[in-house]
Amino acid sequence: MQHAERLAAPNVGALRSLAGTLPVLFVSAVLSGAFLLFAVEPMFAKMLLPQFGGSPAVWNTALIFYQVTLLAGYGYAHFLRTRLSPLGQVGVHGMLAIGVLFVLPIHLAPFHGDPTATPIVSLLELAAIGVGLPFFVLAANSSLMQFWYARSTGSKSNPYALFAASNLGSMVALIAYPFLIEPNLGLKLQSNLWGIGYAIFAFQLIGCAALMLRASRASSGVAVSAVETAAPSIAVSKKQIARWLVLAALPSSFMLGVTAYIEDAVASIPLLWALPLALYLLTFVIAFGVSRFVSRKRIAAVAPYALILLVTMLATGAQLAIQAQLILHLAVFFVVALYCHATLNAERPPAARLTEFYLWLALGGALGGIFNALIAPQIFSVVFEYPLALVAGALVLPRLRTLRSGVAQTVADFAFPALLGAVLIVVTMAPLFFDRIIADNAAAFAAAGLIVTSFMRRPTRFGLGLAAILVIALGVPTWIGAEMLTTRNFFGVKHVNRTSMFHSLVHGGTMHGIESTIVGQERVPLSYYSRTGPLGDIFRDLDPQLSNGRVAVTGLGVGTAGCYAKPGQTWTFYEIDPQVVAIATNPTYFRYLSTCVPNAKIVLGDARLSLAHEAPSGDALMILDAYSSDQVPVHLLTKEAFDVYLAALAPHGVIALDISNRYFDLNPVLANIADAEGMVAFGRADNGLVRGGSLPGVTSSDWVVMARDVRDIGRLAADPRWRPLAHSGSVRLWTDDYSSLTRVWRKD
Repeated sequence: MQHAERLAAPNVGALRSLAGTLPVLFVSAVLSGAFLLFAVEPMFAKMLLPQFGGSPAVWNTALIFYQVTLLAGYGYAHFLRTRLSPLGQVGVHGMLAIGVLFVLPIHLAPFHGDPTATPIVSLLELAAIGVGLPFFVLAANSSLMQFWYARSTGSKSNPYALFAASNLGSMVALIAYPFLIEPNLGLKLQSNLWGIGYAIFAFQLIGCAALMLRASRASSGVAVSAVETAAPSIAVSKKQIARWLVLAALPSSFMLGVTAYIEDAVASIPLLWALPLALYLLTFVIAFGVSRFVSRKRIAAVAPYALILLVTMLATGAQLAIQAQLILHLAVFFVVALYCHATLNAERPPAARLTEFYLWLALGGALGGIFNALIAPQIFSVVFEYPLALVAGALVLPRLRTLRSGVAQTVADFAFPALLGAVLIVVTMAPLFFDRIIADNAAAFAAAGLIVTSFMRRPTRFGLGLAAILVIALGVPTWIGAEMLTTRNFFGVKHVNRTSMFHSLVHGGTMHGIESTIVGQERVPLSYYSRTGPLGDIFRDLDPQLSNGRVAVTGLGVGTAGCYAKPGQTWTFYEIDPQVVAIATNPTYFRYLSTCVPNAKIVLGDARLSLAHEAPSGDALMILDAYSSDQVPVHLLTKEAFDVYLAALAPHGVIALDISNRYFDLNPVLANIADAEGMVAFGRADNGLVRGGSLPGVTSSDWVVMARDVRDIGRLAADPRWRPLAHSGSVRLWTDDYSSLTRVWRKD
């Protein structure tokens, strides 16, 4: 016995010597791995843009690749844990991790042929070649590190705390990329630094593996018995797995839904996607890192009131300030996501099932993302997945155990919301059958919200009550005829609205064209293109050199610019969104094209890619107006893009750019490009006003004209309203390697 005690003593001492080292090294490895994982996502997606255009489909497809690869990484980690010994796990994962060093730095592989012919397949192929292996290894890192840590410490520590550290690292990368990394570093330098960071991570990984193996030997199998041998005896029911999937899928879907809804209906602010994603990661940090300070009971008590407040605001159309709307939407998302993730933490299995648990969480998150990114745009004409997430958020809340149950209560859970919906239908349909509105819809929906507060104690009744309000509220604009058309695809939601005087196209909360419905006004250009505005100046002053010339327009809109066309000119429109083409060419909605330029050529596809593939056309005027909502098409505003434009421009041709934007000042960007290309550039900011006030349908706009020689822009250079672009030392030249929206954010 004494001999055995002497043998055991060194093992105990070895374990104690590792106690201080293990947490620091494992936490640092998890943090750095998560940071690298989330930093490479926007970096590589940005590399893809010049080849595939600025389509949202690029980002959506990249997102699906990341989610599926993340799921594969979690599956791989689970396989290593269940099929291989500790030494085998270290050997396989170590070889893969070291193998990544041989494919660095990350870069875009040469692609032979036209990537836009099969864009999704081509993009996935390039992503798999360029970032597949590094992303796969990093995706497996978090769950594998947690298992190794649990194996090293036995039951002494909570390995799930490392999951909070992983999400913290992801959140830091998410915030750092748009505000610190992108504004200061080009893509090539980003890739090189990322490679250095990965090499450091690889050393951390090797260190963790060595400590795990050493701890396993020092523990003489104690850690193994505490972590691994318990696995077969711990049963996980199919019902529990299904619950994990739902609780993981809902926050993922909610995150994408609230992002799409805010950008479509509240504010089309670029970089806004970072806020919901940051909150999503923060809920993981809180739920798994400081769970002892989080009360699910209190979250569940607050969530119903937040949901009712938001649903009532959506239904009544309450006009709150943009900041207040953003706070409310994001607060509700945060509360629901935190409840789901706190519940997942409370229901997590022992460390023996850790990798399996994360596999189901990754599958749930991927399913939520696939539903929003791929399925919802095909089956919903509006962002209906967001109201669905609100209803689902109500349905997952806990039911009070003190409530009565039975058939009568179950029937009432469905009957009361149905009755509420029927009353709302009668109220909202009344204006269609009576000469005057006999009820105030906003007041009716507000009253319905109050009624639903009495449903809160029963999740099914509460969720269905919210569903009744949302479904009917969303249908009101169509029922009363305010919306002529609502359509949706990868490029977003488009609304064709009508009033007594105008038809308008709205995309993401931004007006993209207005046409008068008054007889005789069919050829009058409105909105940003009015004859009293900058574009009117351009066509008036350049009229002699445009005679019998070629005019190219990137961004069709509703075809308003075409009403400046004159006989003998050749007009070509470049448009990436086929639904916009269908809307603009349908005289039921807009008549600009059919009335002003019936013979105009429309080229479907990304403007930069289309122009690069065409033979030089010698355009006398090129109008660049290819915005997607208020999102700046960065790949269309780089030096390489202007090289393409100049190749298509006539020797004395002029480029006119609509840079109207609520959030970004693009004048410094174009001033730098003008210098780099040896061009002159003048800009005019127009407030849309004329003597006597504003004109109906005319909006403010900012335009820039650029040419190789000042004489090419004629009298505009002498017009005091047109001024040379001001340079800014804080803004670098935009190229395909470097661009930063945060550098040109409007301060006013």
